[in-house]
Amino acid sequence: MNYWYVAHPNEILIDMDNPERSIKHSMRRLNGAIECFRLFVDKVEMHNSFSGKHLHFLITLNRNMGSIEKSVWGIILHSDIYRGCSNIMRSLRNHPSPDLLITPSRFDRVPDSFCHCRGKHSAKIMKNCPAASMLRGDYRVYGFFGKPSQSVEIPCYTVTPKTEDL
Repeated sequence: MNYWYVAHPNEILIDMDNPERSIKHSMRRLNGAIECFRLFVDKVEMHNSFSGKHLHFLITLNRNMGSIEKSVWGIILHSDIYRGCSNIMRSLRNHPSPDLLITPSRFDRVPDSFCHCRGKHSAKIMKNCPAASMLRGDYRVYGFFGKPSQSVEIPCYTVTPKTEDL
């Protein structure tokens, strides 16, 4: 079973890719933000992903925060940077459910949806997933940044100045 959580205005969702390397720094950042009155936290919940190689967090704040600000906090607290940047792009473009987390364990609140898909929610699985369709609609497999190229060469482009710039 996969539980789907769409971030509420008072929640920061984190998907930490490399917890053995990041958790100590993340907790120091979180505690520092609380101690310096930058975040006002009511509760922190965390558990492992399906693979056990990721940690999923739901940080409940005692006040609401804008979606872009929450995404920035997620990045600072070591959530997956690609996920955070995609969340920002979805927010800027008013896509539905800009920030959500798919996880195998329930948090203390009711999930926004669930599915029985097997495996990681790749684009192929997301195309047919009923929860993805319900929460993200036509944007469930939308990519903002293109796929990484196999080339590591630095591209060279020639810019031709406009006549009025000369």
